[in-house]
Amino acid sequence: VGIARYIKKNNSYYVAVKKIKSQDSITHFESMLNFYTKLSGSNLEGVMLPLDIIKQKDKKNRNAIFQFFPIINLGDGEKLISYMHVATAEVRILIAMHVAFSLLSSFKKLHDKNIFHIDFTLYNFLIDSLGKIFISDFDSGIFEEQGFFYCAASTLPVNSQYSPPESFYSIQEKAELKPRQILSANDAWRLGLVLVMLVSPLSHSVCNEILELNEKAAIAKSYNGLNHEYFHSYYLPSLKIILEKLFYFLDRFPEELVLVIKGLLSIDAHIRMTTEEAFNIISQSAYLKPNGEIVKLLHILINSPLPAQQTFSVEQSKPTYSNDLIERLSGFLRETDQDTIANVTKRHDVSEASIYVWQKKI
Repeated sequence: VGIARYIKKNNSYYVAVKKIKSQDSITHFESMLNFYTKLSGSNLEGVMLPLDIIKQKDKKNRNAIFQFFPIINLGDGEKLISYMHVATAEVRILIAMHVAFSLLSSFKKLHDKNIFHIDFTLYNFLIDSLGKIFISDFDSGIFEEQGFFYCAASTLPVNSQYSPPESFYSIQEKAELKPRQILSANDAWRLGLVLVMLVSPLSHSVCNEILELNEKAAIAKSYNGLNHEYFHSYYLPSLKIILEKLFYFLDRFPEELVLVIKGLLSIDAHIRMTTEEAFNIISQSAYLKPNGEIVKLLHILINSPLPAQQTFSVEQSKPTYSNDLIERLSGFLRETDQDTIANVTKRHDVSEASIYVWQKKI
């Protein structure tokens, strides 16, 4: 993402620019344009829509799609979380409740319109100077219309670190879930992970164990496919232990928030809390404050100096890999020297985010 000067109808202003590399830019561009047209026509608040989308060659003469977005003053969830972890417990709770209410409200409306984000992470929500929360980056999104499902860009991989457990089911087990249930449950799980990261440094640290577990599961999937024994003998027991540890740290937080997080992070997608159910619970909380109060807290928090030793981000907690695993991952990375990252991720069914994490780690 970069900054550029955007000129349209004699008006000039600065915008954020997102570049997407695409081997098939025409098909990719048309499907993305169709998706954002659908999103725009739904008149949904709390959704960040591009000002414009164009396709053209980049500096290296490669096909690319460029999206132009308004610049959001207070940054994304990753920036917010760094400040949340040095705030007082009271401030953290009030801001976390505000974020939870806003995101759940937006996701409920999206799902009511049969629109699904699919790739929601800590980096996919933005905060403006008025305290408004926006869901962004729908490039892997899907919408349903008359029983048919349409993808914004089917070639773009999702971030598997935030994937729900059913992503690693066997084909037979996943067949028990209906397509719409899979999509809505996926969004719900990802939202649950994001919310629990906000509430405290301890819960954030434990969440990174889930990200690491999913990273290993994605690697296992790329080598062995969806393996029933791996899922039930290793992945599922490990995830249950991590979630038990995670929920232990939530006891001192508002009951409504704890209930919502536990519901969204239900291992069983069949009974996982929906975003509508979660919104109905959170909207009754006494911890929800007027927007003006939250804006003041946000500005005080984000404009305060952040002690260097307390800066915290997702990247700081990185998984430790065995020598054998490092050797395998190095093979992936060597392929990126000869081919595009998009092709490598598609070939091995891993996310582009995973490749970047491995590049930093190894």
